[in-house]
Amino acid sequence: MFLLMADHGLRLEEALKLKIEDIDENRKTISVLGKGNKRRTVPFMSDRFEAELDIALAKRLDGYLNVNPRSGDRYATMWKELKRAAKLAGVTRKVNHHILRHTFATLAAESGMNPHALQRILGHESIETTNKIYTNVSRDFVGDEAKAMREKTKI
Repeated sequence: MFLLMADHGLRLEEALKLKIEDIDENRKTISVLGKGNKRRTVPFMSDRFEAELDIALAKRLDGYLNVNPRSGDRYATMWKELKRAAKLAGVTRKVNHHILRHTFATLAAESGMNPHALQRILGHESIETTNKIYTNVSRDFVGDEAKAMREKTKI
């Protein structure tokens, strides 16, 4: 569940509603039903997601991708799980699910992902939303980019 948000930029609601039928292992894509019932295709973005996906698909072939192992039902929320994971990771500040989406977008931008590709992955109608809200690049990144530009433009 968290890998869908942290490695693919999915919203919590999108990750909770994802079904096994939405996964295309051959094309390595996820069909995501987003805001406004708009569907978008998100490519697999990490090896660790693929490894966890293999484990999930070994257990069942249909239904929701993320189910509570105790009840067998899909999760309604993941607040307890997120708080537990944050505590285990030593995170002391308050966290929410959306921070995983923000982190994904920031890391994608810092790695040089084309903003229009990131816009599609995140499911934004407007590139301004992607640029203004989700790509809070670090000062180090901005400085590194400025330095690289100066090096390229030296005469």
